Amino acid sequence: MPATIGRRIPLVKTNAHPFAGQIGHMHQAVHGMFARTTEDTVEGATESATEDTSKDAAKDGAREKARRGDYRAVTGRETLLTIRLTQAPKPPDPTRSSMTATVSFTIDSPLGPRTITAAYERKGAGEPLLLLHGIGHHLQAWHPVADILAAEYDVIAVDLPGFGLSEPFPHGVPYDLDTVAPALGALCTALGIERPHVAGNSLGGLLGLEMGRVGLARSVTALSPAGFWSEGERRYAFTALRAMRAGATALPDSALERLARSAAGRTALTGSIYARPGRRSPASVVAETVALREATGFEQTLAAGGSVRFTADVPGLPVTIAWGSRDRLLLRRQGVRAKHTIPGARLVRLSGCGHVPMNDDPALVARVILDTTRLSR
Repeated sequence: MPATIGRRIPLVKTNAHPFAGQIGHMHQAVHGMFARTTEDTVEGATESATEDTSKDAAKDGAREKARRGDYRAVTGRETLLTIRLTQAPKPPDPTRSSMTATVSFTIDSPLGPRTITAAYERKGAGEPLLLLHGIGHHLQAWHPVADILAAEYDVIAVDLPGFGLSEPFPHGVPYDLDTVAPALGALCTALGIERPHVAGNSLGGLLGLEMGRVGLARSVTALSPAGFWSEGERRYAFTALRAMRAGATALPDSALERLARSAAGRTALTGSIYARPGRRSPASVVAETVALREATGFEQTLAAGGSVRFTADVPGLPVTIAWGSRDRLLLRRQGVRAKHTIPGARLVRLSGCGHVPMNDDPALVARVILDTTRLSR
């Protein structure tokens, strides 16, 4: 926020507010789970993405190379593709506001046709590019890369049903893949677009892959997509998500705003999904914590995800699976399983990025998306 620029903000002490300690303990508990889970083994998958944290630190230089225009698409221990860019785009201010609109449309459901309303932001011109956020988040997750992508595409970032400003599904309508993916297709029709490129993160990545599988997308970029977990990894991720939501629900607005003013507070609130949470703006952290707290579709989506395993190929279109090297929620070895499931996909390592990489390295994420979309031409 402008008021914080140019001056030092004191760290929030754990006894500054009764909820501050609670969030600190929650953060420690979640990270304790991270440490235990990283010792698990993966059945039937090459352990190409299980280097320890010290190796991650040694490879942080790759992230800087990516800013200059280098990144690598890998599978196993082999390099599939190295791309050299002439110039890396400059990321925009992630706090820059955009106008949010709504659209109402009819979806098919097990209960028959139902009308729902979704919120979205749209900018740019060209082929359509649909951006899908993860569970508990909102469309503003894409703000760090939206302007870069809009220089070439008609960019539509949406709040998924029951998240952000989008209405939840009508009572009784399930939040499963068979309902949500076609609903997104109906949303596209309502907006006058057909078979967009799709980029999604986490839940959004899973939905993007399903849209590609059923012919609703012309290319898919999936950033740490859900659905490639083992049962133990799924339980761990769901436990972490519920802990994050419990913390968000317990915090009064005054305590949330106070925590968000310091890098330590922002780390406690969002360190589970960002590699560099201290770089998030206070306003962004407050907004996404409120979005998590008020997500009416959270529990239904989590319940529907309990049985989800993405096991189908996505042939006939460009697919990129990209995973942050510091993803602590969906461990990066799941990317190897995704590559085995979708053999024609590129597997890209996002060096230095966490589970929600768009803020950690906007230039790199935008470049990965753009390179995928161009493969469909």
